[in-house]
Amino acid sequence: MKNKRQLNALILGIAMSSLVLFGCEQKANQIDYTMQSIDKNESTSTNTQPLETAGGLGIDYAEIYGEKEVEDAMKGVIDQPFKDFTLEDSNGRDVSLKDFVGKRIVIEFASTICPYCIEVQDTIEQFAKNNPDAVLLQVYDRESKDTVLEHLSTIEETPGVIPLIGKGDYAISDVYGAIYTPTFYYIDTEGIVRLMTIGAEGLENYQSHFDQVKSLDNK
Repeated sequence: MKNKRQLNALILGIAMSSLVLFGCEQKANQIDYTMQSIDKNESTSTNTQPLETAGGLGIDYAEIYGEKEVEDAMKGVIDQPFKDFTLEDSNGRDVSLKDFVGKRIVIEFASTICPYCIEVQDTIEQFAKNNPDAVLLQVYDRESKDTVLEHLSTIEETPGVIPLIGKGDYAISDVYGAIYTPTFYYIDTEGIVRLMTIGAEGLENYQSHFDQVKSLDNK
């Protein structure tokens, strides 16, 4: 399975650098592979303010990602209660975000044609194995159901990782302001969206983001 996944990434003709964070911007029928000049070994959510005075984690998304569009997309999402949605899993069962209230949730907006989503899949699976207290929802809402199901057939099921399938209309992505794939949202046990990160990162970074959000539960 993993060899097939790696082959798919190779066919796409995009090699992912080990040092730089990437994200795919998808709008309409075009895809733009956009490089963000952020060191993959450096946490994208570094905060110099005390957590208790920073309004959650107090992240300046425009400064980090260099785009006002990203900052604008975050308004009404970060440090706000999550926006519920219901999508089908790979077995056709309805799954709602509210089903996981009280748990720590990570939402990944992904795409079958994004090489960085494919590249980071193994890392995401390992993150889920390392954090059994987390629920990771992978939202595929940019392509048809058949396309997503074909893609998911190449991925081994991992406990704690739940792929969800939309209608190819970007409906949930638009609600959350997820411009790029992969984009991650970290939700605390109170149902508050605390953090957003864009692009493929290393396992240590994902763990650091998750631990930051966990620390807010103890405030």
